[in-house]
Amino acid sequence: MADFSIGIRASMKILTLKRVLLISTVLGLLCLLVMLVSITMGSVKLEPYRSISILLQSILGLEGRSTETEKTIILSLRVPRVLLAGLVGAGLSVSGAIFQALLRNSLADP
Repeated sequence: MADFSIGIRASMKILTLKRVLLISTVLGLLCLLVMLVSITMGSVKLEPYRSISILLQSILGLEGRSTETEKTIILSLRVPRVLLAGLVGAGLSVSGAIFQALLRNSLADP
């Protein structure tokens, strides 16, 4: 049994700084993409292009051809919902990592 665990540890790749940065960047961009897609979804049907253009117009301070109702739906309902969901997910992941470190769960070890 000891030989098996040594073989697993020897076969694991060492995480370099470059690899960690690459993985973090890809996962961060994927998270932003999912957040943008989430903004376009809801009970009121708005085209994805329209939703993203309303978001960009509000960030950049530009004028657009969107109605006040569409702006209210995107900026007052959907964007806060998506940002809060991201914060909740980040909080859960941090608390899970803390619990794994404090309790030294043997199931979490490679």
